[in-house]
Amino acid sequence: MLERAGVTLVGEHVKHIAVGRVASAEISAVGFQREDIDINILSPSKVPVLYRLLEDNGLFKIEFNPQEVGSYIMDVYITGVKIQDSPIFFKAYDSGLIQVSDVGSGIVGQPCQFRVDASQAGEGQLEISINDGEVPNHVQVLGGGRCLVHFTPELPKPHTIDI
Repeated sequence: MLERAGVTLVGEHVKHIAVGRVASAEISAVGFQREDIDINILSPSKVPVLYRLLEDNGLFKIEFNPQEVGSYIMDVYITGVKIQDSPIFFKAYDSGLIQVSDVGSGIVGQPCQFRVDASQAGEGQLEISINDGEVPNHVQVLGGGRCLVHFTPELPKPHTIDI
């Protein structure tokens, strides 16, 4: 581990990122040059990932494009030595892989339910609201990224579910 003063990760060690969007980490390494920096990023399927390294007065920004759901691991080396804050973890998710099923018609005052399957979408915070949060709901976790959502319609109008 590199214990030199001024070489640190800027931000969190674990980041949640969307698949298909640029992910980045910043390293403060004043006094070092781009050629001193070596980065290794492994995808969830253990394939090396291409990255871009930008530098501005000792602040190095590493960018890459996650293409699959799962955990990416970034190791950062300066002059051949792994930095103290390495590895950095990126947990990639794809909200487009969330599936909603068993949505039926509702009756005012009668409990309704539907299923949400986020098992293929990756790690992340699942938020569910009905009619912009105006209709209370209860989430029953079934495990494995699946849940059952209960709510009771209070007015005779269409209900919009946002996940």
